[in-house]
Amino acid sequence: MDLIHLLFGFQGRISRGSIWFAALIWAIFLLAVSVTTFMMWSIDVVVYSVSVAIFLIIFSAVPVGIRRLHDRDKTAWWLLLFYGVPALSLVVSLVADDDADNTPIVILALEYLSFAVLLWALVELGFLRGTIGGNVYGPDPLAPKLAKH
Repeated sequence: MDLIHLLFGFQGRISRGSIWFAALIWAIFLLAVSVTTFMMWSIDVVVYSVSVAIFLIIFSAVPVGIRRLHDRDKTAWWLLLFYGVPALSLVVSLVADDDADNTPIVILALEYLSFAVLLWALVELGFLRGTIGGNVYGPDPLAPKLAKH
């Protein structure tokens, strides 16, 4: 498997195992950046470097998510829901007042909706099998490869 294509390629389909492998790579990368910068520099540098690492992970998560959705025979537009609603909820929560006793019901509803969408995305992208056989996005990534003579 080509690691660059796995993390940044837009063509074809990927299996459940491939998306979990990508998630493992992202976790190791984030941990390595966090620990390395924490041991060498101040907390300001740690926050900056972790922010850059998270941006790179998100940059990689888009093509990985698209190809996984293609394996499920779904259009890439589903990523707007799967990534957009939680991102909107995070932004609204950061901008809103920090008084937890008086959190507006709209913000609470958005947070619950965000959690439900994250669970749905986890099941859809991480646990459900892709289309058996080829679909409009390409061949089945789990289909046995024919030997070349």
